[in-house]
Amino acid sequence: MSDTAADRRIRDLLGLDERLIFIRGGHCEHYDSGRDLAAPQGGGSHNEHAIGAERDNFRPFKGEYYVYTRAPSEHPLNLTRMGAVPGAAEVGGVMVVQVATRPEGGQAVVGWFRGATAYAAFRERPFASRPRTRSNPYCLRAPADRAVLLEPDERTIAVPKGKSGQMGQSQVRYASDASGRLLLADWMIDILKDIKKREAARGVVAPAPTPTQAETSTATGQGRGLTPGQRKAVEDFAMARAIEH
Repeated sequence: MSDTAADRRIRDLLGLDERLIFIRGGHCEHYDSGRDLAAPQGGGSHNEHAIGAERDNFRPFKGEYYVYTRAPSEHPLNLTRMGAVPGAAEVGGVMVVQVATRPEGGQAVVGWFRGATAYAAFRERPFASRPRTRSNPYCLRAPADRAVLLEPDERTIAVPKGKSGQMGQSQVRYASDASGRLLLADWMIDILKDIKKREAARGVVAPAPTPTQAETSTATGQGRGLTPGQRKAVEDFAMARAIEH
């Protein structure tokens, strides 16, 4: 199978020129400070003495979610890892997978956002947290109608950690190299396949960007860079989808 054909298979998982990152934080039931009775649980040492701003990652405001991930600097995200040109203030077309450790143990996907815009610097959410805190930052903004928050008993998509290439200690895991070239590990493909199945069951559609969006993107172009094993996994998924239809 040619690289071009493999690219088409990947687009069935990610969408045309869609970027991918995994973010980790504390665990909440609703990720809405107006509904959750407890602060985020786990998520690193920061949450041991403070309330993580991820508590409002799925709190809707005028049809959008304002998403936070904690990073060790004032520049929360490396946009060039998502295909942006150096110095860009933002980049669109990002798929964000929210990860947390479940109360019963085990790191898992709790939800995801498609069509997000990522920012190079923190911004203030257009609403106050409950209870109010001095700052309520975000670094990703996503349309609510293209996001999914799994119910606690649905959070069964495991996210591996502890080995090279898996999600390590960082709160952000990029699915690309330093230049923004997409590099999907096998575990990422497995997660994307599971996400697509769950989106289909919910009737969630992840449309590809329009030509205008692709032409005006600040991305430099990712390159798909699949290993033979990854390409086979994508081909198997595409074959299964063809059989279903």
